Amino acid sequence: MIERPISAKLNQYRDTVSLFFENRESGEFYTRAAVAWPEGTEPGFAVLGAQDIKTKLIWVFEGYEFFSVAPVFQQDKKTFKGLAEFLSLIWATYCCRTLYWRQSNDVHQRYALKCWDLPAIQPKPEFIKTPYTEEITAENLLKEMAARGEFKASKQGELYQNINDPEKPLSKHALVCLLAGFEYLPWVNVEERMVFNEYIL
Repeated sequence: MIERPISAKLNQYRDTVSLFFENRESGEFYTRAAVAWPEGTEPGFAVLGAQDIKTKLIWVFEGYEFFSVAPVFQQDKKTFKGLAEFLSLIWATYCCRTLYWRQSNDVHQRYALKCWDLPAIQPKPEFIKTPYTEEITAENLLKEMAARGEFKASKQGELYQNINDPEKPLSKHALVCLLAGFEYLPWVNVEERMVFNEYIL
């Protein structure tokens, strides 16, 4: 079981979040999420990862299956989970509103517009399209990072339960988008970036 943080503090200048835990040492993390939108009758899946900026280890704290953007209720009972709940969770707990994705533009536009139009979703999410998610490259990326121990996920979570289920490939796709995003757009120390820019000029 991976311990989840109990509180977070955003550092906008460094683009990091300090995460505080009950039974482990707090630390500074680079937090990002990823989403695989629903396709046909298959539910979508979203994940949240936090990369320790010292060790570079990515902790996959959250995995979330959903069927729509807003939850669906019938006779006062929730029948379908919505991504809106996940977005609220990752902002409140991890100060994260940036999600990676990689699917057809039509699928993405439909769901992204619903996120931006739903008043309950605040702040509005930022979506970034990632590379490296074609099947061959994606499998290589996932196996390579797993072999190197570059990420950890809870064995009790939805992601671990779904990852090898051939009927739920979007769980693995969401994880690949997350890992590809961390590799493609890594955290950069703002102080080092400023020194580099001054040197270039």
